[in-house]
Amino acid sequence: MTDELNIAFRPGVGADIKYIKNSWLESYRDGDGVRGVPNSFYYEYEQMLLKQTLPRCSNSGGVILAHEHFPEDDYTDCIERPILGWICGEALTTGLLVHYIYVRGHAQKGKNYGGAYRGRGIAASLLAQLAKSQGLEGEPVFYSYRTAVCWETQRAREAHKKFGATYVPYYKFSLHDWDRGR
Repeated sequence: MTDELNIAFRPGVGADIKYIKNSWLESYRDGDGVRGVPNSFYYEYEQMLLKQTLPRCSNSGGVILAHEHFPEDDYTDCIERPILGWICGEALTTGLLVHYIYVRGHAQKGKNYGGAYRGRGIAASLLAQLAKSQGLEGEPVFYSYRTAVCWETQRAREAHKKFGATYVPYYKFSLHDWDRGR
């Protein structure tokens, strides 16, 4: 793989949902607020949240995938290209709500969150693409999930400052119809 990536974006489609859900659940497993929660509770309740969040965001154009692009690609090629990262978010009256950004990489022991694609501007590009698709460029950014990779690195903290991102975990619960039960 070269250092230079030509990144393109496409909306998430049904075939992508399994990958998105799996990468979301696995990468958030030790995130803020769920460390120490038994797996049986974690997977049950997070899947309940995703079951409502993903369709709602997807239906409003808020699930976007990044993939490597080659000039000769057509639409079918784009669908078949490996996903480099994805974002799930939606518009609020107060700004842009990002539920999750995921960029492929392999966490190493000792909290080294490097990887083949991390640190190459993919997350920032996904965020810009989401803001554009929702008509919220330049508006405040809020996010509802926080993982170690998005908080415990200097690069991540600088990105939060650059985008003025505010962590509001309550949004992941407040946008759901909890009174209807499971």
